[in-house]
This record gives sequence, structure tokens and C-alpha cells, in this order.
Amino acid sequence: MSVQARASILVLPGLVLAQAMVGSPRMAASLAVALLACSMVTGIARLGMAALLGLRHRRTVLHGLGASHDWGRLKVREALLVHLAGILAVGAMTLACRQNPSYLAQSVAGVGIFWTAIQAAPVLPTCGGEAAWSLLQYALGPVRGATWSARITILGGIACCWIGLQLGTVFVIPLCGVAIHNGWRSYRTRTTEPVELFALPGAPA
Repeated sequence: MSVQARASILVLPGLVLAQAMVGSPRMAASLAVALLACSMVTGIARLGMAALLGLRHRRTVLHGLGASHDWGRLKVREALLVHLAGILAVGAMTLACRQNPSYLAQSVAGVGIFWTAIQAAPVLPTCGGEAAWSLLQYALGPVRGATWSARITILGGIACCWIGLQLGTVFVIPLCGVAIHNGWRSYRTRTTEPVELFALPGAPA
């Protein structure tokens, strides 16, 4: 199994560094733990569900919103189960942390709410985006499905940025920027596999 890393993997550390510069070290540390926890829980849940389904990935691409895996051609049911597992896992972790009054747990819960919403959005490279990609390809065919997935990703990324601005959640904006760039690149290249899009030379994901 090969592992590749895209430049956008620096987005999350950059957000932590920015928080350290404008806020307190304590806030930056809690943000780092929260982002790491959300990313790891999402990834582990997806890999766990894939293992239960007997799936094996041949390649992993690390990017600004975690990781994407080359599972080969998934059935729609398999794609939905794998990606839904990631969304539900981080959502469950968020609910559990909300019950804990500690500062760190509340920080994880706060970030987890937005992370869950982002992962559920049908924009690449989130869980919801890859699930939507599979559904659209099944319904419309590989090329048309990929094209519509790219359009939805661009519009969804713009909408998430606007919502982030309205809520004053600035850290969401760079993550949505990754999605918008992915959507535009997907639309231009007509790539029919998400992991291929993220692995393209110079790809932002």
C-alpha cells in the first residue's frame, strides 16, 4: 500500500499556528487536540467499516480534511456504509464530549460539531462528498456523475464558506477552500475516481 500527501495537509497545522498567534497557547493546544481527534476518529471508523465489509485499500492520499483511500470500484451500498461510518463516529464522539464539562472535552465537542457538518456535506473530499460521488455515478454514469459531483462540490464549498462567515467560524473557511479547489479541478479533468483526483500532480487535496 502506498501513501501520498498533498500540500493541503498543512491546512490544519496552519489553523493551529494561527490560533497560537492570535489567541492563547491553551486555546491552540485544545484546537490541535480537537482537530486531530476528529480526523482520526473519522478515518478509523471508515477503515473499520471497510474491514468489516472485506475491503482493502491499495493507496492512501493524505489531504486537508483527513485521508482518501483507493478501494477500487465500490458498490453503492459499500460506499455509503464506509463513509456513513465516518460521519456517525465523529458525531457520536461529539455528543459524548458535550457531556463532559472539562475545557478540553468542550473544545473537542465544539470543533466536532463543525467537523461532523463538513463531513456530512456532499463536497469532495469529505465522507459525504465521496458517498455522493458514488450515488451520482450509479445514477448518471461515470462521466456525468463526476461532473455533477464537481458542480455540487463547488457550490457546497461556497455555501459552507458563507455559513462559516455568518457564524464567525473562520477556521472552516480554509477547509471549504480545499473543497472548492477540488471541485474545480474535478470539473476540469473529468476524473472518475476521487482518489485519482487527489493524487493528480499538483492537486490541492
